[in-house]
Amino acid sequence: MGSVVAGIGRTVAATVLVGVLAGCGSWATSSERVVVDSPLSKECGDVPEGAVRVTVPTVEAGRLGAALVGDRTSRTGVVLAYGKTQTLCDWLTVADRWGRSAHARILVFDRRGTGSSPGPRDMLKEPGDMVQAAAVLRGQGVTSVALTGSSLGSVSALVAASPEGPRRAVFPHDDRAPVLPEAPCATILISPILDWEENTGTVSALAAPNLPNTVWIVHEKNNSSIVADAARLRTRLSGAGSPKRSGAALKELSVATSDHSLALVENHDEVLPFLTEALSSCHPS
Repeated sequence: MGSVVAGIGRTVAATVLVGVLAGCGSWATSSERVVVDSPLSKECGDVPEGAVRVTVPTVEAGRLGAALVGDRTSRTGVVLAYGKTQTLCDWLTVADRWGRSAHARILVFDRRGTGSSPGPRDMLKEPGDMVQAAAVLRGQGVTSVALTGSSLGSVSALVAASPEGPRRAVFPHDDRAPVLPEAPCATILISPILDWEENTGTVSALAAPNLPNTVWIVHEKNNSSIVADAARLRTRLSGAGSPKRSGAALKELSVATSDHSLALVENHDEVLPFLTEALSSCHPS
């Protein structure tokens, strides 16, 4: 574990810089916190037609506030974890457009201590929270689940997509964390970062025992930290230095911009079709 922690330490400075950028994008967020099951209109300024408030149970018997958008008849679903300073409100409109174009349901949840989710923020719990959100989708008839992370949410998405990731890619380890019963149909990363450190510990995507078989990455070219993390992930997915990996299917789109996270999706016409193609690969045959 020492070498992993040392590796995390080397990335802290870059991670802090990316953390400043992690909230870039448009804002549709209320200035006030709301209770977990409040109507979406009370939390968010703009709510797409057909959006539904749902909640996600935690392993501690709490609940996280969430929303379902997109094609609510689809058997393909997505769990989306957003950037550092965002809430689910920021993503509702874009996620709804994406879900409708890809014929998928998208569940966006507020991370702990943010928006409609109570308690202190704890990024070490977020991979497990994504697993719980996937279970909510499956409980509503979804048969193929993808995981998506934008900026800071990419750490959680990659860790959650890995068998045992929520238990072994966080330090200190958490043997109670839930894990997926089967691999996601796709793991989709927007402006990915791979490590995070806070007072309670660290989470590192590359410390996961295995990474998913199919990964889609879209990122900005004019952000050296993001480009570096995309390269690190590309190397790991190729199987280099990882005897448990034989190489994964990797699709990548690099955009000539410094726009980050939500702004990357909103401001560049080629990004939404790329994301839609990623989800289309999940549809049951």
